[in-house]
Amino acid sequence: MLYSYIDEALQASGIVEYFTCWYSEKGLPIKNKRSIQWADIKTPYDLVLTDREFWRITL
Repeated sequence: MLYSYIDEALQASGIVEYFTCWYSEKGLPIKNKRSIQWADIKTPYDLVLTDREFWRITL
């Protein structure tokens, strides 16, 4: 479901920013920041992030 949502959002805007964290940790610094191409995402499992990881996904 997330994979489909990101795909649709990318088709509409060309960029998606994706971040994950526990609610209680949202004010802590980002641990890892990456810029990736959507073509590098082959399966929904490629969208698994570690805690406090931020991705900028582009077409």
